[in-house]
Amino acid sequence: MTKFWFAEDGVMLRATSDDIESVGGAAGHTTTPPESGRQRWNGTGWDALPEPTYRDQRKAAYLAELGAKPGDFPETVGDVLDDLIREVRALAAAPATPEFSALVSKIDDIKARFPKA
Repeated sequence: MTKFWFAEDGVMLRATSDDIESVGGAAGHTTTPPESGRQRWNGTGWDALPEPTYRDQRKAAYLAELGAKPGDFPETVGDVLDDLIREVRALAAAPATPEFSALVSKIDDIKARFPKA
């Protein structure tokens, strides 16, 4: 069984196999995993997940709406950055392509739905 180690302030430090007896800086452990690394141990369980920030909401929307592989963050971001870089270089010589304009419109729409708090 896996142990989930937490610090004095409840922040999860790491997960280990059950044969590990201690982890430096740990105040204790539990066998119940958190849903997210952002949760803190409160002495009896993991605190509720914090409300998603505008960045969390934007990231989810970017992944779902801009990428060919929505669940694959590095590839999605890499693909989008490749497109942006290619278009920025092309802007020096010509107006934006329809594809770039559509991408900018999608990004503007996502940002409008999840404004900076």
